[in-house]
Amino acid sequence: LGKVREKARVTETTSVMEEFAKACDAFAQQFGYYPGIVPEEVLAADPQISPMENAVLHLSGGAVRGDELPIYINGVAYDNLASIDFDPEEPGQQGTVITFNGPNGNFDIAVYAGAVGDGPFVQGKRYAPFFSPKGSQFAAVKYDADDSGVLEEIKFLPTVLDSWGNPLMYARRLRANGPMVGQDVRSTQFSLASQARVLNATALGDLSQDQTADNTAGSILNKTTTSSATPREDTFAQIIRTPAIGAARQPQSGAPRGEYIVISAGNDGVFFSVEDGPGGPSSPVTDIVGSAANGTPTVIREYDDIIVAGGG
Repeated sequence: LGKVREKARVTETTSVMEEFAKACDAFAQQFGYYPGIVPEEVLAADPQISPMENAVLHLSGGAVRGDELPIYINGVAYDNLASIDFDPEEPGQQGTVITFNGPNGNFDIAVYAGAVGDGPFVQGKRYAPFFSPKGSQFAAVKYDADDSGVLEEIKFLPTVLDSWGNPLMYARRLRANGPMVGQDVRSTQFSLASQARVLNATALGDLSQDQTADNTAGSILNKTTTSSATPREDTFAQIIRTPAIGAARQPQSGAPRGEYIVISAGNDGVFFSVEDGPGGPSSPVTDIVGSAANGTPTVIREYDDIIVAGGG
């Protein structure tokens, strides 16, 4: 019975991931780029929200960029983020202005969680929502047991969840050239730094799993540093690359699975746990790039994590 239940959860999770992917494709077809209301270089510098939350605000609504003012809601013009009433017919629904400390100065958005689902604003114009999930797989979640330092409006932002109640990871390709995952977001194809809200979580989602635990637990993406033999960026590149292209231990020279990648941490609630895949509770694996035994992109298939890629 347990195996049947887990299989059903995998099927449900894959379905919601594919639904999200279709929304990303529809958005890109209309605007020429994949969703994320805050530019990736800004999010990488100051990851107050996750890339998935960032995408939801662009697909479903609930936010306005400061550099896209003025906007019009039901015939009312707004040229100041703090004054935006997300539903003028029901006064008092002003959002919170969130300031991101970007590499080239501050970047502001107004966010009102109650307006998620009303449709996004793009270049000042409101569109019908591209993504309108129902039920338990679209909700706000906790990242840490103590979230007292998080802005109240951010706490209420819904994100896309898997069937275990944990937020999905979303990574979008920023450019066609450069290292697949580099430290400099201005030249890399994918950013790892922007995933900090998820990967630094100490009590993620319904399972409350610590992604940062020591070398006997936690995510493999937290086990290597840029000064080690296998940088974290190389590990992430190994995960998101297509196994068919490039040398096994040179993930940066490979090709990504798609223009965007969506990942569920699976039933253990940890993104590529060192105890999962080729590892175990008594034999954690922290290197899937330089290791003679495990340094191959096909090792990703051994993890319980679920990957859906699309675009291109």
